[in-house]
Amino acid sequence: MKKVLGVLLVVAIILLLLPLAGNKIAQEEIQKKIEVLTSYGVKVEKSDTQSFYFKTKNHYELSVQDTQKFLAYLNKYANDQIPPYVDAAFEGVLMGIDLEYCNFPLSDTLGVDIYPLTMPKELADEIKKSDPNFSVYLEKLFQTKGVLYHLDYAVASGEFSGFIKDIDEKIKLQSGADIEVVLKNATYEGKGPFMAPTRLSTNMETLSFDGHDDKTKFRFELLGMRSDATFESDTTYESRLDAKRVYFNLHEDAKEHFMFDFKGVGFQFASDARGAKAHATAKTGADEFSFTGDRLLLQAQKFNYALRFSEIDKDSYEKLSQTVKQMQRVNAYVDEDVILEAFLELLAKGIVIELDDLSIGSLSIENQKLQGASLQAKVTLKPDPDFAHNLNAAPLNFLNDLAAEATLRVSKELFGYLNKQAPMSAMALGYAVEEGNDYVYRVKFENNDLSINGKSL
Repeated sequence: MKKVLGVLLVVAIILLLLPLAGNKIAQEEIQKKIEVLTSYGVKVEKSDTQSFYFKTKNHYELSVQDTQKFLAYLNKYANDQIPPYVDAAFEGVLMGIDLEYCNFPLSDTLGVDIYPLTMPKELADEIKKSDPNFSVYLEKLFQTKGVLYHLDYAVASGEFSGFIKDIDEKIKLQSGADIEVVLKNATYEGKGPFMAPTRLSTNMETLSFDGHDDKTKFRFELLGMRSDATFESDTTYESRLDAKRVYFNLHEDAKEHFMFDFKGVGFQFASDARGAKAHATAKTGADEFSFTGDRLLLQAQKFNYALRFSEIDKDSYEKLSQTVKQMQRVNAYVDEDVILEAFLELLAKGIVIELDDLSIGSLSIENQKLQGASLQAKVTLKPDPDFAHNLNAAPLNFLNDLAAEATLRVSKELFGYLNKQAPMSAMALGYAVEEGNDYVYRVKFENNDLSINGKSL
């Protein structure tokens, strides 16, 4: 019995000490992250720790003292160079960070709240000067964590999830303008280092901006947005973004009116360099879209665009990607000559470009309903080690390595409308083939010979 009691006592002591061990491990890890930030121009203005038996809370207030160093830190994780003018967005900003974690080492979930406590100094001074009441309103909004980003991060698995705090604010400016900002149900989840995740998904129910005064009215809406992305490397990734609606409307002086409205819109980009050859795709689509401007009213249904690149030399593709990435992180500008050289090297290895679909199902122009059009095309550039030299000597030399074919279908209704705007029927109809309600043009270019429906030009 004594041995059993002894074992139980040891177990009890271990259990009692676990929170202390867990607290120490977490504190050491957090301190390492803070030291990294301070080495990149961030200053800890204030810190506070509240330790309990089961959990610990840390509060930090950080400011960026050296924006150049901090941007260099962010650029380590960004796919594109962050513009230098973003300096002003960080200057004078005080960020609040609240951390909460369990003291038991077996639980590794870290809860994080990130929120701005002040605005950029230059912007804050300008607003305070032009509209003191608005300045007071913003100060109160930030001090009460009105803009907040929450994150739950599982350190061991690298999985995370979180949300952006809902915003529903109505503002009256000194100028008389009324502004309304709404953000609802914005969530995200992913896996990998938070600054450079390997997988990321986001959802947002509503993001809208509404404003009006005596002369101008505007509204922007992004509804039902979802995005999914996976990242393996700079040349192997896949991303997709869909939205139920993207809408913008602007009225000025009751005369000028500009509006666009996309419903059921989607974008997809992918690249894969894991095989012997690389390939990439880009797709865009919309169930409906409308455009109004300069007395033009255009509506369309079933818009699709799909472009595919294949037979890309993997080494040249990765070299081009790395060249662009390296230059963006070292310089504030991109040397176009260096980029062009890497791009021509890629083309010299050959490439196939296919427009799988560019189409509009139907459209309405100035209340006239018309059937649409479609285009498919394929361009093949044969490998040529002297491609860059030949192109520089005589730009048209690249046609020797080029082969292309395309099929264009235009509804007779749309053709008739376009012909009224810019008469072209005498020439265009001479090469067209009628297929049902369409005029069809099959274009082919090979061995420097161009033909349309078998007729040479």
